[in-house]
Amino acid sequence: MLIGDKEGYFADQGIRIRFVDLPQNSVQGLPSLSKGDIDVVSAAVSIGFFNAVLSGSDIRIVADRGHFDRTVGCESFGIVGRKSLFGEEPIDAKSLRGRRFSMNAVGQTGYLASLFLKQYGLKISDVEAVRLPPTAERHALDAGTVDVVARSDPFFYQLMQGGHRLLSGGSSLAPGAHLAVLVFGPSLLRRNRALGERFMVAYLRAVRKYNEGHTDSNLAIVSKGLGLDTADLRKMCWLRTDPNGAINFQSLTNYEQWGAETGNLARILQPSEVTDTMFITKAVRELAGH
Repeated sequence: MLIGDKEGYFADQGIRIRFVDLPQNSVQGLPSLSKGDIDVVSAAVSIGFFNAVLSGSDIRIVADRGHFDRTVGCESFGIVGRKSLFGEEPIDAKSLRGRRFSMNAVGQTGYLASLFLKQYGLKISDVEAVRLPPTAERHALDAGTVDVVARSDPFFYQLMQGGHRLLSGGSSLAPGAHLAVLVFGPSLLRRNRALGERFMVAYLRAVRKYNEGHTDSNLAIVSKGLGLDTADLRKMCWLRTDPNGAINFQSLTNYEQWGAETGNLARILQPSEVTDTMFITKAVRELAGH
């Protein structure tokens, strides 16, 4: 989004982007999105999104905003264990059971943590789930007040800089799964769909520029926009985003099944209830003509 704004892709479509800081996390911005106070949210896939749709919110996933890709060869999300506890010993159920695990038990980190624990015959109920702000997790691992953290970049990178152990990465836990998606509200889905279509053209141009990776221009834009050190950004693994914005429906269903199994989602929704693919279909067609 930052790249598309600074490179002028949105301006080319007659769009001026105004970035809005959401309260704490993207899920809390969904009511504002549904009401039309916000037009677009870059959101983590969450039970909160599916429950919002079930409650009647007119919001839809319209494009990929980052997914796990094994071919990238690096990780942008990890289950990280405290170095003083795990060392280099093999991981087993005994070493994990009862440990203090920082995650959002009903969010994206909880879902990925559950996939990790399942490998050892465990559930989230077998560990002590705690929820710390991402800015506090590095210190908590260093101090020994938490044992395991599930986190994505840029905080995942900071955890690893502390010498803590990567127990599992997102690309091995859920290959192809969305870590984040682009969500439209009614202002673009209904009231001004043509604007949503123009937005998507600009967005996919920005995605393709972003996928060029650690170029000087990309680094400069992201560093300034997010306030991150350029040297750190150069070392971080940049989450892959589909150049055509393609949505992995199976990954969404897998997430919903977990939500239903844990009692946090009343039913599994059909793809047509939670997605609208026509925006990317039209945008890809338009971009192919240029």
